Amino acid sequence: MPLLESVLLNLKWSQPLRSFLNELLLLVLIVPGRATFRNLSRYSGYVEKTFSRWFRRQVNWAALNVAAIRAVVPAAHESVLAFDPSYIPKSGKHTEGLGHFWNGSTGRAEPGLEVNALSWVDVTANTAYTISAEMTPPGTGAASATGTPATPETPADPEPVSVQALSRRHKAKAKAKAKTKTKTKTKADPKAKDDDSRVDAYLAHLNRVIPKHDLTRLRYLTADGYFSKVKFVDGIVALKLDLISKLRRDADARYLFTGPYAGRGAPRRYAGKVDWTCRDPAVFAAVVSPDPDLLLETAVVYLPRLRRRVRVVVVIHRQTQRLALLFSTALDLDPATLYRYYVARFQIEFLFRDSKQFAGLTHCQARRTDALTFQVNASLTAVSLSKLQAVQTYGYLPTPFSMASLVRRAFNAHFLKKILAYSAQGQTLTENSPAYETLCNYGIIQPATA
Repeated sequence: MPLLESVLLNLKWSQPLRSFLNELLLLVLIVPGRATFRNLSRYSGYVEKTFSRWFRRQVNWAALNVAAIRAVVPAAHESVLAFDPSYIPKSGKHTEGLGHFWNGSTGRAEPGLEVNALSWVDVTANTAYTISAEMTPPGTGAASATGTPATPETPADPEPVSVQALSRRHKAKAKAKAKTKTKTKTKADPKAKDDDSRVDAYLAHLNRVIPKHDLTRLRYLTADGYFSKVKFVDGIVALKLDLISKLRRDADARYLFTGPYAGRGAPRRYAGKVDWTCRDPAVFAAVVSPDPDLLLETAVVYLPRLRRRVRVVVVIHRQTQRLALLFSTALDLDPATLYRYYVARFQIEFLFRDSKQFAGLTHCQARRTDALTFQVNASLTAVSLSKLQAVQTYGYLPTPFSMASLVRRAFNAHFLKKILAYSAQGQTLTENSPAYETLCNYGIIQPATA
Protein backbone atom coordinates (compact mmCIF):
# COMPACT_ATOMS: atom_id res chain seq x y z
CA MET A 1 0.00 0.00 0.00
CA PRO A 2 1.59 3.31 -1.07
CA LEU A 3 -0.01 5.17 1.84
CA LEU A 4 1.48 2.73 4.37
CA GLU A 5 4.94 2.98 2.82
CA SER A 6 4.95 6.78 2.91
CA VAL A 7 3.70 6.93 6.51
CA LEU A 8 6.30 4.41 7.71
CA LEU A 9 9.07 6.41 6.02
CA ASN A 10 7.93 9.60 7.77
CA LEU A 11 7.85 7.83 11.15
CA LYS A 12 11.51 6.90 10.70
CA TRP A 13 11.14 3.45 12.22
CA SER A 14 13.79 0.77 11.66
CA GLN A 15 14.03 -0.87 8.25
CA PRO A 16 13.27 -4.42 9.53
CA LEU A 17 10.10 -3.17 11.26
CA ARG A 18 8.96 -1.23 8.19
CA SER A 19 9.50 -4.26 5.93
CA PHE A 20 7.62 -6.57 8.30
CA LEU A 21 4.63 -4.24 8.71
CA ASN A 22 4.44 -3.62 4.95
CA GLU A 23 4.12 -7.35 4.38
CA LEU A 24 2.00 -8.23 7.41
CA LEU A 25 -0.73 -5.61 6.89
CA LEU A 26 -1.26 -6.90 3.37
CA LEU A 27 -1.06 -10.57 4.33
CA VAL A 28 -3.80 -10.42 6.98
CA LEU A 29 -6.16 -9.24 4.23
CA ILE A 30 -5.25 -11.57 1.37
CA VAL A 31 -4.54 -14.85 3.17
CA PRO A 32 -7.31 -17.39 2.48
CA GLY A 33 -8.45 -19.12 5.66
CA ARG A 34 -7.32 -18.23 9.14
CA ALA A 35 -4.60 -15.63 9.74
CA THR A 36 -2.43 -17.85 11.96
CA PHE A 37 1.37 -17.76 12.07
CA ARG A 38 1.67 -20.93 10.00
CA ASN A 39 -0.84 -19.88 7.38
CA LEU A 40 0.75 -16.44 7.06
CA SER A 41 4.14 -18.08 6.48
CA ARG A 42 2.74 -19.99 3.48
CA TYR A 43 2.20 -16.71 1.60
CA SER A 44 5.29 -14.90 2.87
CA GLY A 45 9.05 -15.03 2.91
CA TYR A 46 8.93 -15.01 6.72
CA VAL A 47 8.75 -18.33 8.55
CA GLU A 48 6.29 -19.19 11.32
CA LYS A 49 8.78 -18.55 14.12
CA THR A 50 9.58 -15.10 12.74
CA PHE A 51 5.92 -14.11 12.90
CA SER A 52 5.72 -15.42 16.46
CA ARG A 53 8.73 -13.34 17.53
CA TRP A 54 7.58 -10.15 15.83
CA PHE A 55 4.14 -10.40 17.44
CA ARG A 56 5.75 -10.13 20.88
CA ARG A 57 7.24 -6.71 20.12
CA GLN A 58 5.82 -3.34 21.09
CA VAL A 59 4.68 -1.16 18.17
CA ASN A 60 3.29 2.36 18.45
CA TRP A 61 0.12 1.61 16.48
CA ALA A 62 -1.49 4.89 17.51
CA ALA A 63 1.34 6.91 15.92
CA LEU A 64 1.01 4.91 12.67
CA ASN A 65 -2.77 5.24 12.48
CA VAL A 66 -2.95 8.92 13.45
CA ALA A 67 -0.28 9.81 10.87
CA ALA A 68 -2.18 7.92 8.15
CA ILE A 69 -5.52 9.50 9.10
CA ARG A 70 -4.13 13.03 9.15
CA ALA A 71 -2.49 12.45 5.77
CA VAL A 72 -5.84 11.61 4.16
CA VAL A 73 -8.76 13.09 6.14
CA PRO A 74 -9.15 16.83 5.44
CA ALA A 75 -8.88 19.09 8.47
CA ALA A 76 -12.17 20.75 7.46
CA HIS A 77 -14.14 17.51 8.01
CA GLU A 78 -16.21 17.13 11.17
CA SER A 79 -14.49 14.47 13.26
CA VAL A 80 -15.00 12.96 16.72
CA LEU A 81 -13.48 10.13 18.73
CA ALA A 82 -15.33 6.88 19.42
CA PHE A 83 -14.55 4.24 22.03
CA ASP A 84 -16.04 0.76 22.28
CA PRO A 85 -15.10 -2.78 23.38
CA SER A 86 -15.78 -5.95 21.38
CA TYR A 87 -15.96 -9.60 22.40
CA ILE A 88 -13.46 -12.11 20.95
CA PRO A 89 -14.05 -15.87 21.36
CA LYS A 90 -11.03 -17.83 22.56
CA SER A 91 -10.65 -21.57 23.14
CA GLY A 92 -8.49 -23.11 25.84
CA LYS A 93 -7.92 -22.33 29.50
CA HIS A 94 -4.40 -20.87 29.65
CA THR A 95 -4.65 -17.68 27.57
CA GLU A 96 -3.75 -14.50 29.44
CA GLY A 97 -6.74 -12.24 30.02
CA LEU A 98 -9.47 -14.89 29.79
CA GLY A 99 -12.66 -13.90 31.54
CA HIS A 100 -16.39 -13.45 31.09
CA PHE A 101 -17.21 -10.56 28.75
CA TRP A 102 -20.41 -9.30 27.20
CA ASN A 103 -21.11 -10.81 23.78
CA GLY A 104 -23.57 -8.57 21.95
CA SER A 105 -24.40 -11.15 19.29
CA THR A 106 -25.78 -13.59 21.89
CA GLY A 107 -26.95 -11.01 24.44
CA ARG A 108 -25.06 -12.49 27.40
CA ALA A 109 -21.64 -12.65 29.06
CA GLU A 110 -19.48 -15.50 27.75
CA PRO A 111 -15.97 -16.79 28.41
CA GLY A 112 -13.38 -15.33 26.08
CA LEU A 113 -11.41 -12.14 25.50
CA GLU A 114 -12.31 -8.50 24.94
CA VAL A 115 -10.58 -5.81 22.90
CA ASN A 116 -11.28 -2.13 23.53
CA ALA A 117 -10.58 0.24 20.65
CA LEU A 118 -10.32 3.98 20.15
CA SER A 119 -11.25 5.21 16.69
CA TRP A 120 -11.38 8.41 14.67
CA VAL A 121 -14.86 8.98 13.23
CA ASP A 122 -15.04 11.15 10.11
CA VAL A 123 -18.61 12.43 10.49
CA THR A 124 -18.56 14.22 7.14
CA ALA A 125 -17.66 11.03 5.24
CA ASN A 126 -19.63 8.84 7.69
CA THR A 127 -16.83 6.34 8.34
CA ALA A 128 -14.33 5.43 11.07
CA TYR A 129 -10.64 4.56 11.30
CA THR A 130 -8.87 2.74 14.13
CA ILE A 131 -6.36 4.61 16.29
CA SER A 132 -5.41 2.12 18.99
CA ALA A 133 -6.63 -1.13 20.55
CA GLU A 134 -5.80 -2.97 23.78
CA MET A 135 -6.92 -6.15 25.51
CA THR A 136 -9.32 -5.65 28.42
CA PRO A 137 -8.26 -7.25 31.74
CA PRO A 138 -10.75 -9.85 33.01
CA GLY A 139 -11.28 -8.17 36.39
CA THR A 140 -11.00 -9.56 39.90
CA GLY A 141 -14.65 -10.26 40.69
CA ALA A 142 -15.69 -12.16 37.56
CA ALA A 143 -15.57 -15.91 37.32
CA SER A 144 -12.69 -17.20 35.26
CA ALA A 145 -13.21 -18.79 31.85
CA THR A 146 -12.36 -22.22 33.22
CA GLY A 147 -15.43 -22.13 35.44
CA THR A 148 -13.50 -21.67 38.71
CA PRO A 149 -14.80 -18.77 40.80
CA ALA A 150 -12.37 -15.85 41.02
CA THR A 151 -13.38 -15.17 44.65
CA PRO A 152 -12.25 -18.20 46.66
CA GLU A 153 -12.62 -16.26 49.89
CA THR A 154 -16.43 -16.56 49.61
CA PRO A 155 -17.52 -19.18 52.17
CA ALA A 156 -19.28 -22.28 50.91
CA ASP A 157 -22.94 -22.84 51.68
CA PRO A 158 -23.56 -24.82 54.89
CA GLU A 159 -24.34 -28.47 54.39
CA PRO A 160 -28.01 -29.38 54.91
CA VAL A 161 -28.75 -30.66 58.40
CA SER A 162 -31.50 -33.12 59.27
CA VAL A 163 -34.18 -31.26 61.24
CA GLN A 164 -35.34 -34.36 63.05
CA ALA A 165 -31.85 -35.08 64.40
CA LEU A 166 -31.46 -31.72 66.09
CA SER A 167 -32.91 -30.46 69.30
CA ARG A 168 -34.40 -26.99 69.58
CA ARG A 169 -31.17 -25.75 71.06
CA HIS A 170 -29.14 -27.06 68.17
CA LYS A 171 -31.65 -25.57 65.72
CA ALA A 172 -31.18 -22.12 67.28
CA LYS A 173 -27.39 -22.47 67.06
CA ALA A 174 -27.62 -23.51 63.39
CA LYS A 175 -29.83 -20.51 62.59
CA ALA A 176 -27.45 -18.12 64.34
CA LYS A 177 -24.51 -19.65 62.45
CA ALA A 178 -26.34 -19.33 59.11
CA LYS A 179 -27.08 -15.66 59.86
CA THR A 180 -23.41 -15.02 60.58
CA LYS A 181 -22.36 -16.64 57.30
CA THR A 182 -24.98 -14.67 55.38
CA LYS A 183 -23.58 -11.44 56.82
CA THR A 184 -20.08 -12.54 55.82
CA LYS A 185 -21.25 -13.20 52.28
CA THR A 186 -22.80 -9.76 51.84
CA LYS A 187 -19.59 -7.96 50.97
CA ALA A 188 -18.93 -5.64 48.06
CA ASP A 189 -20.65 -6.68 44.85
CA PRO A 190 -18.10 -8.48 42.63
CA LYS A 191 -19.85 -7.17 39.49
CA ALA A 192 -19.33 -3.62 40.73
CA LYS A 193 -15.64 -4.40 41.31
CA ASP A 194 -15.39 -5.77 37.78
CA ASP A 195 -16.99 -2.67 36.32
CA ASP A 196 -14.63 -0.43 38.26
CA SER A 197 -11.52 -2.34 37.22
CA ARG A 198 -12.56 -2.40 33.56
CA VAL A 199 -13.46 1.30 33.53
CA ASP A 200 -10.03 1.98 35.05
CA ALA A 201 -8.44 -0.04 32.24
CA TYR A 202 -10.43 1.82 29.59
CA LEU A 203 -9.41 5.20 31.04
CA ALA A 204 -5.77 4.10 31.30
CA HIS A 205 -5.84 3.25 27.59
CA LEU A 206 -7.30 6.64 26.69
CA ASN A 207 -4.83 8.47 28.93
CA ARG A 208 -1.92 6.76 27.20
CA VAL A 209 -3.09 7.66 23.68
CA ILE A 210 -5.14 10.88 23.60
CA PRO A 211 -2.72 13.43 25.16
CA LYS A 212 0.34 11.95 23.43
CA HIS A 213 -1.12 12.30 19.92
CA ASP A 214 -2.91 15.62 20.46
CA LEU A 215 -6.39 14.18 19.96
CA THR A 216 -8.07 16.62 22.32
CA ARG A 217 -8.55 18.98 19.36
CA LEU A 218 -11.39 16.68 18.23
CA ARG A 219 -13.12 17.77 21.46
CA TYR A 220 -15.83 15.06 21.60
CA LEU A 221 -15.64 11.37 22.49
CA THR A 222 -18.68 9.19 21.79
CA ALA A 223 -19.48 5.94 23.62
CA ASP A 224 -22.52 3.76 24.19
CA GLY A 225 -24.76 3.70 27.25
CA TYR A 226 -22.47 1.45 29.31
CA PHE A 227 -20.06 4.35 29.73
CA SER A 228 -22.56 6.72 31.36
CA LYS A 229 -20.77 6.15 34.67
CA VAL A 230 -19.44 8.88 36.91
CA LYS A 231 -15.89 7.50 36.92
CA PHE A 232 -15.72 7.35 33.11
CA VAL A 233 -17.38 10.75 32.64
CA ASP A 234 -15.01 12.40 35.10
CA GLY A 235 -12.05 10.71 33.40
CA ILE A 236 -13.06 12.01 29.96
CA VAL A 237 -13.62 15.54 31.27
CA ALA A 238 -10.18 15.39 32.90
CA LEU A 239 -8.74 14.71 29.43
CA LYS A 240 -10.28 18.03 28.29
CA LEU A 241 -12.86 16.24 26.16
CA ASP A 242 -16.64 16.22 26.25
CA LEU A 243 -18.49 12.90 26.35
CA ILE A 244 -21.49 12.08 24.16
CA SER A 245 -23.33 8.99 25.36
CA LYS A 246 -26.74 7.51 26.15
CA LEU A 247 -28.89 7.29 29.28
CA ARG A 248 -31.42 4.75 30.47
CA ARG A 249 -35.02 5.62 29.65
CA ASP A 250 -35.73 5.82 33.39
CA ALA A 251 -32.65 7.89 34.24
CA ASP A 252 -32.85 10.00 37.40
CA ALA A 253 -32.68 13.70 36.50
CA ARG A 254 -33.64 17.05 38.06
CA TYR A 255 -34.97 20.25 36.50
CA LEU A 256 -32.81 23.30 37.19
CA PHE A 257 -34.48 25.97 39.32
CA THR A 258 -34.62 29.32 37.52
CA GLY A 259 -36.97 31.22 39.85
CA PRO A 260 -36.10 34.14 42.16
CA TYR A 261 -34.17 33.77 45.39
CA ALA A 262 -36.48 33.14 48.37
CA GLY A 263 -34.59 35.61 50.54
CA ARG A 264 -33.08 33.28 53.13
CA GLY A 265 -31.12 30.07 53.33
CA ALA A 266 -29.19 28.43 50.52
CA PRO A 267 -30.45 29.25 47.02
CA ARG A 268 -32.70 26.60 45.55
CA ARG A 269 -30.94 24.65 42.79
CA TYR A 270 -33.49 22.10 41.50
CA ALA A 271 -37.17 22.23 40.62
CA GLY A 272 -38.29 18.62 40.82
CA LYS A 273 -37.63 15.29 39.18
CA VAL A 274 -37.89 14.87 35.41
CA ASP A 275 -40.66 12.56 34.17
CA TRP A 276 -39.42 11.54 30.72
CA THR A 277 -42.88 10.46 29.53
CA CYS A 278 -44.45 13.76 30.58
CA ARG A 279 -41.80 16.42 30.05
CA ASP A 280 -42.30 20.07 30.97
CA PRO A 281 -42.83 21.92 27.66
CA ALA A 282 -41.55 25.12 29.25
CA VAL A 283 -38.14 23.47 29.79
CA PHE A 284 -37.77 21.02 26.90
CA ALA A 285 -37.55 22.85 23.58
CA ALA A 286 -38.25 21.17 20.23
CA VAL A 287 -35.46 21.34 17.65
CA VAL A 288 -35.28 20.55 13.95
CA SER A 289 -34.45 16.87 13.47
CA PRO A 290 -32.07 15.60 10.75
CA ASP A 291 -34.36 12.55 10.41
CA PRO A 292 -38.01 13.22 9.39
CA ASP A 293 -39.16 10.11 11.32
CA LEU A 294 -37.84 11.47 14.61
CA LEU A 295 -38.67 14.31 16.99
CA LEU A 296 -35.94 15.96 19.04
CA GLU A 297 -36.40 17.84 22.31
CA THR A 298 -33.58 19.25 24.41
CA ALA A 299 -32.89 20.76 27.81
CA VAL A 300 -30.09 21.20 30.33
CA VAL A 301 -30.77 19.07 33.43
CA TYR A 302 -28.89 17.81 36.47
CA LEU A 303 -27.98 14.11 36.77
CA PRO A 304 -27.40 13.13 40.43
CA ARG A 305 -25.62 9.93 39.40
CA LEU A 306 -23.04 11.84 37.35
CA ARG A 307 -23.03 14.79 39.77
CA ARG A 308 -23.11 17.34 36.95
CA ARG A 309 -25.30 19.28 34.56
CA VAL A 310 -25.62 17.87 31.07
CA ARG A 311 -27.27 18.65 27.75
CA VAL A 312 -29.97 16.02 27.15
CA VAL A 313 -31.60 15.30 23.79
CA VAL A 314 -34.80 13.26 23.88
CA VAL A 315 -35.20 11.31 20.61
CA ILE A 316 -38.83 10.28 19.94
CA HIS A 317 -39.99 8.07 17.09
CA ARG A 318 -43.06 9.62 15.49
CA GLN A 319 -44.97 6.37 14.92
CA THR A 320 -44.07 4.17 17.90
CA GLN A 321 -43.49 7.05 20.37
CA ARG A 322 -40.49 5.15 21.76
CA LEU A 323 -37.83 7.43 23.12
CA ALA A 324 -34.06 7.40 23.65
CA LEU A 325 -32.07 9.74 25.87
CA LEU A 326 -28.76 11.09 24.59
CA PHE A 327 -26.57 13.43 26.60
CA SER A 328 -23.36 15.41 26.43
CA THR A 329 -21.21 17.11 29.01
CA ALA A 330 -20.90 20.04 26.56
CA LEU A 331 -23.81 22.27 27.55
CA ASP A 332 -23.36 24.51 24.49
CA LEU A 333 -23.45 21.67 21.92
CA ASP A 334 -26.15 21.99 19.27
CA PRO A 335 -28.81 19.27 19.90
CA ALA A 336 -29.00 18.18 16.25
CA THR A 337 -25.20 17.95 16.13
CA LEU A 338 -25.21 15.87 19.32
CA TYR A 339 -27.64 13.46 17.67
CA ARG A 340 -25.54 13.24 14.47
CA TYR A 341 -22.34 12.60 16.40
CA TYR A 342 -23.90 9.81 18.44
CA VAL A 343 -25.32 8.13 15.32
CA ALA A 344 -21.89 8.35 13.65
CA ARG A 345 -20.43 6.47 16.62
CA PHE A 346 -21.84 3.23 15.19
CA GLN A 347 -19.19 3.29 12.44
CA ILE A 348 -16.75 1.74 14.93
CA GLU A 349 -18.91 -1.39 14.88
CA PHE A 350 -18.21 -1.78 11.15
CA LEU A 351 -14.48 -1.72 11.91
CA PHE A 352 -14.93 -4.66 14.28
CA ARG A 353 -17.16 -6.48 11.78
CA ASP A 354 -14.78 -6.09 8.82
CA SER A 355 -11.75 -7.00 10.93
CA LYS A 356 -13.44 -10.19 12.14
CA GLN A 357 -14.65 -11.20 8.69
CA PHE A 358 -11.69 -10.22 6.51
CA ALA A 359 -8.58 -9.48 8.62
CA GLY A 360 -8.33 -12.31 11.16
CA LEU A 361 -9.20 -10.36 14.30
CA THR A 362 -10.23 -13.58 16.09
CA HIS A 363 -7.60 -15.89 14.54
CA CYS A 364 -4.58 -15.39 16.80
CA GLN A 365 -3.39 -18.69 18.34
CA ALA A 366 -0.96 -17.02 20.75
CA ARG A 367 -1.73 -16.99 24.47
CA ARG A 368 0.40 -14.01 25.52
CA THR A 369 -1.24 -10.62 25.98
CA ASP A 370 1.42 -8.80 23.97
CA ALA A 371 0.97 -11.13 20.97
CA LEU A 372 -2.82 -10.83 21.17
CA THR A 373 -2.55 -7.03 21.32
CA PHE A 374 -0.28 -7.06 18.26
CA GLN A 375 -2.77 -9.24 16.36
CA VAL A 376 -5.86 -7.13 17.06
CA ASN A 377 -4.02 -3.90 16.22
CA ALA A 378 -2.67 -5.37 12.98
CA SER A 379 -6.16 -6.54 11.94
CA LEU A 380 -7.92 -3.27 12.77
CA THR A 381 -5.11 -1.20 11.23
CA ALA A 382 -5.19 -3.24 8.00
CA VAL A 383 -8.90 -2.51 7.56
CA SER A 384 -8.46 1.20 8.36
CA LEU A 385 -5.52 1.58 5.98
CA SER A 386 -7.51 -0.13 3.21
CA LYS A 387 -10.27 2.45 3.58
CA LEU A 388 -7.79 5.33 3.77
CA GLN A 389 -5.99 4.05 0.67
CA ALA A 390 -9.31 3.96 -1.21
CA VAL A 391 -10.06 7.55 -0.14
CA GLN A 392 -6.59 8.68 -1.24
CA THR A 393 -6.92 6.89 -4.59
CA TYR A 394 -10.45 7.96 -5.56
CA GLY A 395 -10.71 11.20 -3.58
CA TYR A 396 -13.69 9.83 -1.64
CA LEU A 397 -14.84 6.62 0.01
CA PRO A 398 -16.75 4.53 -2.54
CA THR A 399 -20.41 3.95 -1.63
CA PRO A 400 -21.28 1.22 -0.96
CA PHE A 401 -17.84 0.28 0.34
CA SER A 402 -17.17 -3.45 -0.11
CA MET A 403 -14.36 -4.89 1.98
CA ALA A 404 -14.84 -8.25 0.23
CA SER A 405 -14.13 -6.70 -3.19
CA LEU A 406 -11.09 -4.88 -1.84
CA VAL A 407 -9.66 -8.08 -0.32
CA ARG A 408 -10.23 -9.99 -3.55
CA ARG A 409 -8.53 -7.26 -5.59
CA ALA A 410 -5.57 -7.21 -3.18
CA PHE A 411 -5.10 -10.97 -3.52
CA ASN A 412 -5.35 -10.79 -7.31
CA ALA A 413 -2.69 -8.07 -7.42
CA HIS A 414 -0.45 -10.08 -5.07
CA PHE A 415 -0.73 -13.24 -7.18
CA LEU A 416 -0.18 -11.36 -10.43
CA LYS A 417 3.07 -9.97 -9.01
CA LYS A 418 4.16 -13.56 -8.39
CA ILE A 419 3.40 -14.48 -12.00
CA LEU A 420 5.16 -11.40 -13.37
CA ALA A 421 8.21 -12.15 -11.20
CA TYR A 422 8.54 -15.59 -12.84
CA SER A 423 8.06 -14.06 -16.29
CA ALA A 424 10.74 -11.44 -15.63
CA GLN A 425 13.21 -14.21 -14.82
CA GLY A 426 12.63 -15.70 -18.28
CA GLN A 427 10.93 -18.84 -16.97
CA THR A 428 8.19 -20.44 -19.03
CA LEU A 429 4.73 -20.84 -17.52
CA THR A 430 3.53 -23.55 -19.84
CA GLU A 431 1.48 -26.32 -18.29
CA ASN A 432 3.53 -28.88 -16.30
CA SER A 433 6.61 -26.62 -16.25
CA PRO A 434 8.39 -26.24 -12.86
CA ALA A 435 7.29 -22.59 -12.51
CA TYR A 436 3.71 -23.53 -13.37
CA GLU A 437 3.71 -26.26 -10.70
CA THR A 438 5.19 -23.86 -8.14
CA LEU A 439 2.43 -21.33 -8.72
CA CYS A 440 -0.23 -24.05 -8.60
CA ASN A 441 1.07 -25.12 -5.17
CA TYR A 442 1.26 -21.53 -3.85
CA GLY A 443 -0.06 -21.37 -0.30
CA ILE A 444 -1.25 -24.98 -0.05
CA ILE A 445 -0.57 -27.16 3.00
CA GLN A 446 0.89 -30.20 1.23
CA PRO A 447 2.55 -29.66 -2.22
CA ALA A 448 0.95 -31.86 -4.87
CA THR A 449 1.54 -32.63 -8.54
CA ALA A 450 -1.03 -32.95 -11.27
